[in-house]
Amino acid sequence: MSHNDWGVNCGLAYDLVMVSSPPIPATSVSDAVAPLLAAPHGAVHSVFPRAVNLAVDGRLLTLADVRAGRLPNGVALEDPPDFRALGLRAGDRADLGPEEIRLPSVGLAIDLSRARRWDPKLAALGGRADPGRLRPFASLGVASGFGPRAEDRWRGWHAIDALHRALGAGDLAAMLGAAGALVGRGPGFTPSGDDLLVGFSAALTATGHPLARPFARGVAERARGATTDVAWAYLDHAARGEYAEHVGAVLRALLVGSDGDLAIAVGRALAWGATSGADALTGIAVAIGWVDGAMLEAAA
Repeated sequence: MSHNDWGVNCGLAYDLVMVSSPPIPATSVSDAVAPLLAAPHGAVHSVFPRAVNLAVDGRLLTLADVRAGRLPNGVALEDPPDFRALGLRAGDRADLGPEEIRLPSVGLAIDLSRARRWDPKLAALGGRADPGRLRPFASLGVASGFGPRAEDRWRGWHAIDALHRALGAGDLAAMLGAAGALVGRGPGFTPSGDDLLVGFSAALTATGHPLARPFARGVAERARGATTDVAWAYLDHAARGEYAEHVGAVLRALLVGSDGDLAIAVGRALAWGATSGADALTGIAVAIGWVDGAMLEAAA
């Protein structure tokens, strides 16, 4: 990914725009993207009401409301404005630095001076994942992006079943083959297949599976250019063992937490995106060996 691919708008006009609004305080910066702040400039990649993706040196740095949870490529913001309503556009310039990020086209600055560093790496937690602990959450009506299993419109469930069988056989090549049928597939700015693969990889990582890192790296290699930029960014971070806070929280609660912890973590995960949280939970369920259990049936 290069700046030119996203049509960076650079020029004298930006130098004439002064930051006029009070700085937005950042509460945390992911260790994984902190080095990107040394780049002098980036470009706005995509804009959402409470989040902005910046393209920096071929990677994505996400500015997002802290209430959405911390991201592996994220800077968490305290009470950000509606970026779309402000008129921020893809291609607008971003000025970076260790103390501040400036979006001069709309007169905004992000204050990084008090932001804490956050490590998105997910450690192997040990313990044994009990699929039955997810069973009570079937009643939540998990709404994944895969649609009814009986219809299997884009053969997502077929690929999920193949992924589960390959994991059971310890066959990395077959796992990657099944994953390839999921990359970039399904609805969403981060397609459902990619969200599932992130959850699946995270579960392998958290349980210390020996194929966790080779699988995640292989998926990221296959996904480059085959899915959206944002989805690939999450898969690339997964290949580095880095995951969103809501994904790690579910796995920590599942492996070493209480039922109450798990209820809270699953609820927060389900609130992530239209179907992204549910898709990631589906991936976790597949990885812990529960393909035909209540949770996945609810998703279908």
